[in-house]
Amino acid sequence: MLFGLCAVYLGVLVYEQHRAEQRLSRMRDSDPATYLDTIRGRESFAEFMRDVAEIRGYRTWRPRVPEFLAGRWALFRAEQRVGPEFVPAPCHPSVLFEDGGVHVYAGSERRYGARYRIQDGDVMVELDGKSALRVHVVGLERRIRNLSLELPEDGLRYAYRCG
Repeated sequence: MLFGLCAVYLGVLVYEQHRAEQRLSRMRDSDPATYLDTIRGRESFAEFMRDVAEIRGYRTWRPRVPEFLAGRWALFRAEQRVGPEFVPAPCHPSVLFEDGGVHVYAGSERRYGARYRIQDGDVMVELDGKSALRVHVVGLERRIRNLSLELPEDGLRYAYRCG
């Protein structure tokens, strides 16, 4: 009797899992924004970025900054041992990712024209049509913990989102 109940229960679980996958598949086609928001906490951040690349067209160079990267990030020479709620103050030196550009505020301000694409779990940033900067995103579930990037003239830096 107990074996029969377990078999029925497992059958129901498999059926519900299949239905959930079908709903997500339909949502991906009909409402991509909701789909991306739904999966952001369910999958690893690298898997989320893979879906963003496919759905939002970041497999090729685009002037629009990916939403999760947009904004100002404080720069540090070493990785900070901080909790998920860390907000650097002051936010200098920093880097600002925006549509069509990257501003680096470190000593003096430098602005680069930029295009973005997602490749191998990282965001590639083409600066002034020349070199490509690799931005490694360290994400935990729905949140980005930090970035690591090698800036021209500044070398390897770790970046944390400003408040």
